[in-house]
Amino acid sequence: MVAEQFLGQGSDEMNPAFLELFGVMFKDFLVYYERTPEGKGIRYHINRTHRLDSLRHIVARHPAVMNDTLADLVLLQELPAMFYRGDFHKEAILILLDSMAADPVKPAFAKYARQERDKLASLVIGHPPPGFRLPDLDGNICSPGDFKGKYLYLFFCTPDQYGCMMEYPFLQSYHEKHASYLQVVSVMVSGQPGEVRSFMERNHYSWKALCDDGSGRLLDDYLIKAFPVAYLVGPDGKLVLSPAPLPTDGFEQQLFRIMRSRGEI
Repeated sequence: MVAEQFLGQGSDEMNPAFLELFGVMFKDFLVYYERTPEGKGIRYHINRTHRLDSLRHIVARHPAVMNDTLADLVLLQELPAMFYRGDFHKEAILILLDSMAADPVKPAFAKYARQERDKLASLVIGHPPPGFRLPDLDGNICSPGDFKGKYLYLFFCTPDQYGCMMEYPFLQSYHEKHASYLQVVSVMVSGQPGEVRSFMERNHYSWKALCDDGSGRLLDDYLIKAFPVAYLVGPDGKLVLSPAPLPTDGFEQQLFRIMRSRGEI
């Protein structure tokens, strides 16, 4: 049996070849296994009880999962995959990864579970957004925490993308009308900071623009695949809308609804 030969006792689970084989063999394992009589209860224990021990027990019942190490590897691979698929409650998956970090089968798994949990939580409503350190047009280094105290409309864009240009007059309007409770900050992705400054001055835009050359992990951290993309962060520094509507999709009305529901207006 292939699983027994290559994934059984004595296997080096940190070996790249092992991990590649494991990833192929157990891809979408929980999605399919939970539809079988043996896997019944997976959805319940993820979404309702958040019981790691019960979930481990169900996974270990599968004949291809031959030890506790493999059971945890399955969970470490499949829980993040299900987070992005949307098949299970996101907060429940974060709780389970927290539990895996606190009670790992192997010490190395604790670090991995914690990293996965932090990565997934970074764009979940109610959690702080991914961190960054970017210069503004005056060279001052800014991070998300610098804007606490007001709502932060974080807008990822470029100086020359047509879809972005349609939104810019609205950003300027927000900056002028709502500055007492809303901070408009654009992350301008451009190879040249001078290009961003020229663009802002030429169009008489005065909201805070940050510069990013696109070479780091920031776009991946914020799941930016195309421009523009926006997020709304609350005065407490935690995500309120992830992602947020664009101005032309009704962001202003959505912001007012949120503020009314919180008794702020």
